[in-house]
Amino acid sequence: WGIIGQANGYSWDIDVWMYESEGKWISSPFRVDGEFKIRYNAGWDVNRGGSFAALGTAFDVTAGGSNIAIPDMVGKYVKLVYDPATEQITITEFK
Repeated sequence: WGIIGQANGYSWDIDVWMYESEGKWISSPFRVDGEFKIRYNAGWDVNRGGSFAALGTAFDVTAGGSNIAIPDMVGKYVKLVYDPATEQITITEFK
């Protein structure tokens, strides 16, 4: 899985890769520049999006869901954890 969108200075053209650990997919810290989603193997046939709730709170994502936006975190760094078993993402601030 990877993060695609407005992150780390990219604009929907380069994935920020995630790694798997104990059944969850975890990002390295990345800078939020705008909206983003996650997708599998850099393809659009399997992607997830949803409505962000709050930092540290898991929120539901769906196949082809809406872009994830965190206006208060633009220009700041976060970490993302995707749990495919529950179809939820949790985002925390990276300091």
